[in-house]
Amino acid sequence: MDKLNRVIDGVVFQLAALALGALSIICIAQVIARYAFNSAFVWAEEASIVILLWVTWIAACFAVKQRAHLRVTIVEDRLKAKTKLLIQLGLSFFAVIYLCVVALTGRLVMDSMLNMTLLSIPGVPMSVMYASVPVGSILMIFYLIRMIASDWRSLDVLSRKGR
Repeated sequence: MDKLNRVIDGVVFQLAALALGALSIICIAQVIARYAFNSAFVWAEEASIVILLWVTWIAACFAVKQRAHLRVTIVEDRLKAKTKLLIQLGLSFFAVIYLCVVALTGRLVMDSMLNMTLLSIPGVPMSVMYASVPVGSILMIFYLIRMIASDWRSLDVLSRKGR
């Protein structure tokens, strides 16, 4: 299971790196085209928006994986380890439920956009942009389930020590 987790982490990281690289190249090429050649790529802005959406969702997945999302820990810092783990488990559980709703809603929006295309890239359906929501939500759920399993094992260890 650890090997599968490492493979998934690597693939997601590589996708984020490729997307950021593509975004940088597109933006630099757009600036050069505008200022050096007094012309611009019609598709560059829309492509940048789509790539940025995907990168945002992927980066949010990494934030979940590393427990780096913004949170206030003033109360949490004063709690015992076991109580802190119980709260983390509860919050992670509710986050999974919330992300399931977001993924399902994102899927509905994505399906409603199947017949629409991007304005500057007519061959690409608009659902490509909106697919980032369910895919990102599912990846976050995956990372949250990994966190829940880890916290559950830690809670079990703490419970055994407390006996």
